[in-house]
Amino acid sequence: MEGADELGTVAGAFDRMAESVSTYQRHLKENEELLRKSEARFRNIVETTGDWVWEIDANMTYTYASPRVFDLLGYVPEELTRKSFMDFMPPGERRRFAEYFGPIAASKAPFFLFEHIELGKDGRPRIFESTGVPAMDDAGNLLGYRGIGRDVTERNPVDELLQKTLDEPEKLTGSTIGFYHFLEAGQNTLSLQNWSTNTLKTMCTAEGKGRHYNISGAGDGYKSLPHRKGMPEGHAPVERELVVPIFRGGGIAAIIGIGNKPQDYDESGIAIVSQIGGVSWDIVVAKRAEEALRKNNEILERIFAATYFCVVYLDREFNFLRVNAAYANACGHPLEYFQGKNHFQLYPHGENEAIFREVVSSGKPFTAAARPFVFSGHPEWGETYWDWTLYPLKDAGGAVEALLFVLLDVSERKKAEEAITLYQGRLEELVKKRTGELEAANLRLKELDRLKSMFIASMSHELRTPLNTIIGFVGIILQGMTGGISAEQRKQLSMVRDSSRHLLDLINDVIDISKIEAGKIDLSIERFDLASLVKKTAEPFAALAGAKGVKLSIAAPERLLIESDARRIRQVMVNLLGNAVKFTDGGEVSVSMAGEEGKADIVVTDTGMGISDGDMGKPFESFSRIAVDGRPKEGSGLGLYLTRKITNLLGGKITVESAVGMGSAFTVSLPLKYERR
Repeated sequence: MEGADELGTVAGAFDRMAESVSTYQRHLKENEELLRKSEARFRNIVETTGDWVWEIDANMTYTYASPRVFDLLGYVPEELTRKSFMDFMPPGERRRFAEYFGPIAASKAPFFLFEHIELGKDGRPRIFESTGVPAMDDAGNLLGYRGIGRDVTERNPVDELLQKTLDEPEKLTGSTIGFYHFLEAGQNTLSLQNWSTNTLKTMCTAEGKGRHYNISGAGDGYKSLPHRKGMPEGHAPVERELVVPIFRGGGIAAIIGIGNKPQDYDESGIAIVSQIGGVSWDIVVAKRAEEALRKNNEILERIFAATYFCVVYLDREFNFLRVNAAYANACGHPLEYFQGKNHFQLYPHGENEAIFREVVSSGKPFTAAARPFVFSGHPEWGETYWDWTLYPLKDAGGAVEALLFVLLDVSERKKAEEAITLYQGRLEELVKKRTGELEAANLRLKELDRLKSMFIASMSHELRTPLNTIIGFVGIILQGMTGGISAEQRKQLSMVRDSSRHLLDLINDVIDISKIEAGKIDLSIERFDLASLVKKTAEPFAALAGAKGVKLSIAAPERLLIESDARRIRQVMVNLLGNAVKFTDGGEVSVSMAGEEGKADIVVTDTGMGISDGDMGKPFESFSRIAVDGRPKEGSGLGLYLTRKITNLLGGKITVESAVGMGSAFTVSLPLKYERR
């Protein structure tokens, strides 16, 4: 039965697994179908739009072109693939495009409404207006550009006007050449612009359109020719020519010219060209303004449609004239819903209506921050908050004729600010509570510190007195003052005396460290000879060093006056010399001194075991002992820790340089005059 139960469990697990796999496959098919439909919708949009959708890589080579390119240029998409964006431009246009597009690609920036010329498969030029955005990988490297191109050849009224302008004087004077070029603002550069229909048809394809020529360098290429006559190689033949400047604004705005009339030009030709050129230029200026306005309007339309700000256009009676998609979505209605309705009939609010009327009356804009509002049609939305500005739009007489209402929903920001305010309040309460707890803890610590000081003061007496007694009585016994003792007794009593002395040193070190850390150590500052103190302190160590076969040497000036605590400096030297002798076998320990620039340096050098790189931080740590042959040396591990504390207390510092097997050098630097802190 147990086997049957296990088999049933396994079978059930397989059934559940099969059901999970089936569910996964069903979801996978559903997602694939959604993706297929999404791709189909995108493909339909791309293939049916009147614009040409394209994609180029970082080298400006086409990687995609929508089928619409066939209708516009006569190429099937495959003919563009792996060819450069500029392969289909006239030579002059290629140079202009490279100058324009190079900095944009270098900065990985988008470009908008850029007009350029493309040659169709039949060789005819077409004018396109292109907009592109950069494509980047996850690392921010430029992969290329994606964008759309729109044929604006038929929409280009200035070029059409100028071409017709040139055709007219050409016909009236019997000429076969006509050209119209612009002078730029500095009056130094000529921009090639337009040619007559006959010129384009029989003499050139206007590849120079948009090119710029420096007037000061004109004719440089002809200096080697007799009388500077002739034309550059490849230029259309010109027998005679009439060029008339068009003056505007105190300078030359453009030049209009005709050429190759069978006879010489006379005054009547000049009059015809001047009159037609002047009238046409004024129209060009107007057309340019119209075109600039159209482009600005297109940009504003795109901003109006794409911005996440809610934008509303109202008349002076607050009737909706227009709203953008962001506003319609925020209000929960389609765009057409607002047409013909009044703002305050839809959203009654007496206070806001009074503000609107004041703006109409005063002509001054109004701005509000995080203003609360409740949608009466959507009570479930609750109270919302809005930043908004009301701009009055005035007519030529200065009267307000319409209002521009710009809003931004800041409800989430408002909630976040309220949450932060609440959190800050709670944080202040918590800080106040924790501050009280810290103050209480500080009082307890002060009390503990007081008790510790009392304990140390008491124990320093209670411990040192019996230890000194033990050391004294053991010394009397060892001297034989109480009778003879055996060799074994002498050995054991010597161990008792040494251990007692070690314990007394440890107690003294602990007491000194506790006093220093509590800031209760008393310093006795006096003026004395540091050189003499160091020499006297080193003398007792000579015998100990000699017993180990260690040479002890001292190099000090005759006299080095210092104002400090002599007893504490002696304590520092005892610790350093004791360590140097202890860690050196059969080598040398030396002490050197120098005084300069307001400080005294004492260097204690040994040729002992040295300190490894891994142990360099240990010497000045409390209860830390350096190991020799894997075993720590004798000692409390407090000597150098106390030495650094005393040195710092006296306004100095201690450093060490060491290498394994080479020895160590401890340097104590002290100010020649102690400054109280």
